[in-house]
Amino acid sequence: MLLTIADREVETKCGVRFIRELDKRFKLDAGGVKFGFGLNQAAFYIEQKNPSILVDLIECSTRTAKPFKPTTEQIEDFIDEQEDCDWLFKNFKKELEESNTTKKLFGQIMAEMKSNN
Repeated sequence: MLLTIADREVETKCGVRFIRELDKRFKLDAGGVKFGFGLNQAAFYIEQKNPSILVDLIECSTRTAKPFKPTTEQIEDFIDEQEDCDWLFKNFKKELEESNTTKKLFGQIMAEMKSNN
């Protein structure tokens, strides 16, 4: 997905680096062993339409962006400027459903969330 942040285009990518970055942000500490569960948290927050996850999704998906990598402040301003963030939630959800790296696990997480409701 292409986003225009701070008047510059940046491409989001939901691959392995994206997952690794999410896992760094969202860890479960179980008896000293840390488990990354970033995609689980992202799925939950996307379904809740929690705007704070959009910052994480954009930061993690633009981790390797060249030549422009937006700062946290630029991303927050971009989100604040949106009249409605539903399109961002919808597009990230679609990207996670279609990316070779995330589609299987994301599909399982979403199915589990729906069965628990």
